[in-house]
Amino acid sequence: MLAACVNNSMVLDFPSNHHRGYKESKFYVLRKTLVPAILIECEFISNPETRRFLKEPEIQRALARSIAKGIDMDFSLKGE
Repeated sequence: MLAACVNNSMVLDFPSNHHRGYKESKFYVLRKTLVPAILIECEFISNPETRRFLKEPEIQRALARSIAKGIDMDFSLKGE
């Protein structure tokens, strides 16, 4: 549910960006943690255009706010 909430927040905050949804996987860093965890790929730095996008400090702040909003949404749904 956490991944869905963060994904929804990012889709709403960055509607012009391509979104690939969210997927489940058995990555080591996700399996071996003792707390809820998700991995987020905001963009691909191998693409020069998206690399420029990610280098912008305001974009970095906006991405962080969007992720935080998704986490807050998850906690709200759980009533915490």
